[in-house]
Amino acid sequence: MNHFGPDLLAVEDAVSGYRYLLSRGISPGRIAIAGDSAGGGLVVAAMLAIREAGLAQPACGWCRSGRRHSENERKRCGIRPENRISHGQWRL
Repeated sequence: MNHFGPDLLAVEDAVSGYRYLLSRGISPGRIAIAGDSAGGGLVVAAMLAIREAGLAQPACGWCRSGRRHSENERKRCGIRPENRISHGQWRL
């Protein structure tokens, strides 16, 4: 086990998977990393680890939280569809 604890093992696994895809000749521009709920935090952590490793960033990192994206929550916060973040507009 890694001396940083079990939480970072998931990040290491994600980066290892990303390195594997790159080693198979898959372009970073064709790779997306996505996660829901706690997996969204893993997406952010993995993208930061990818950047720190000096690797090219994947085309997309998509983090979803069911509560944030619910219709009632969007209305309560005044989030309109035209204000959503689309592909390529949010980079770490």
